[in-house]
Amino acid sequence: MTHRIEQRLQALNLTLPQVPVHAASDAAWKCCAGWLVVGGQLPMANGRVITGRIGDDCDLQAGATAARQGALAVLAQIRQALMGDWSRFDQLARITVQVNAAPGSCDPDPIAKAASEVFLAVLGDCGTHARTVFAVNALPRGALVQIDAVARITPQGQPIGLFP
Repeated sequence: MTHRIEQRLQALNLTLPQVPVHAASDAAWKCCAGWLVVGGQLPMANGRVITGRIGDDCDLQAGATAARQGALAVLAQIRQALMGDWSRFDQLARITVQVNAAPGSCDPDPIAKAASEVFLAVLGDCGTHARTVFAVNALPRGALVQIDAVARITPQGQPIGLFP
């Protein structure tokens, strides 16, 4: 039986991107005592990072599109961390959205809201989260946005619904 989160993705006609091979010295995600921490994810389109800077070569709409793609990248990492077992997913607790923007060029909150809307649409009530957003001068690989997340999960090997 397909889990409700996979059903929502299908109903919304959303496809999670392939999880890239992580070549850095850190991990793309880490599970610790019922918490899943997903490191900064970059938005991808057609296998390439969505790049740009609000106020220079991109507008708010481009930022919102990139934020939606970044949210899908976070969800792809969560699915990988859970080995596809969405029944272990409990709650998205927090996201941080960094927006590559020229100084004074925009309020980054509407861009971050686009990512939040994806999480709520896909995860339902389990997607309600706290959010922090920053406008920054640069991001890795020239990305337009970067999103990280913290979620509550059932650790592998524990009965679902029971936490220490």
